[in-house]
Amino acid sequence: MQASAQALDILTLIRSHGGGGRGTRRATVTAMRRFSRRMLLAWAALGAVVEGCISPTLPLPPPDAPDVSRIGEGQYRLRGSLPIPASRVLVQNTRTTVVVGKGPLQIYDLVVGAQPGDLMLLWYETNTEVSTFVPFQIDRLTPILDAGRQ
Repeated sequence: MQASAQALDILTLIRSHGGGGRGTRRATVTAMRRFSRRMLLAWAALGAVVEGCISPTLPLPPPDAPDVSRIGEGQYRLRGSLPIPASRVLVQNTRTTVVVGKGPLQIYDLVVGAQPGDLMLLWYETNTEVSTFVPFQIDRLTPILDAGRQ
């Protein structure tokens, strides 16, 4: 409402100073339209930038359960791949609380100390984020899955 009132004031001012010809009015209205389009685009761009800054980022996808093979007494090899290249893979034995890591890489091959039945937690890190962990049990045929994963 205020913008149209200002435009009307500008047109009245132009007419009162001898600029009442058709060309002047059209030039002024065209300039006003161009200005309003620019303002609209500027506000839209600002809104997109602000929304992008406050919107949450998606979490890292969890890793798949590794392939586990026994290589010796109390020693197991874990092999697998990570969804994000150049990540650091980490695995923790919850019984001993020992954490073993390797990276940056995408395909990993780790040797860990464990006993049959030990619960292990596997996750990975990028430069700025940490994935959720995947629990699995040593010498178990199927991985431990939460309600949301198959």
